[in-house]
Amino acid sequence: LINAYRALRSSPRNARFCTISAANARAWAELLPDCAVIPNGIDLAHWSPRGEPGEHAFWFGRLVPDKGAHLAIDAARLAGVPLRLAGHAVDPDYFAEQIAPRLGDGVEYLGHLPREVLVEELARASVALVTPCWEEPFGLVVAEALACGTPVAAFDRGALADLLDEATG
Repeated sequence: LINAYRALRSSPRNARFCTISAANARAWAELLPDCAVIPNGIDLAHWSPRGEPGEHAFWFGRLVPDKGAHLAIDAARLAGVPLRLAGHAVDPDYFAEQIAPRLGDGVEYLGHLPREVLVEELARASVALVTPCWEEPFGLVVAEALACGTPVAAFDRGALADLLDEATG
């Protein structure tokens, strides 16, 4: 927000601002009341349904505390649903302290997958778990899961409510 304010003050009077979600625009409204929304897009040539869904949940993304993979593991265990987890372990301490000890007993870490393998895994899941621990400004993983025909169970944080409703989630 501070950077947006600085940009606004130093911009020509005819400058326009945009962001990736209505939730982000609402967060910026005090400083940028006329902020346009241009949502992120995905290439539907890559993200599409593939075969029949399995019985497991799937979580994918960067393995950092803000993305909350540890909470997805806990939720899947509470629900009695096997979980497959994929992503780049960007934060080795987080992985060692919060993810590795939770692996096993129905929770499998697949590593950092190439996109084609990731799409196959996502499309074959019964549900995608999205567990941000911050006000997620968009949520590409939600758009990717829905494009694959995979329902999404997510925390109501940031822009996720802009992407999910009774028909999509």
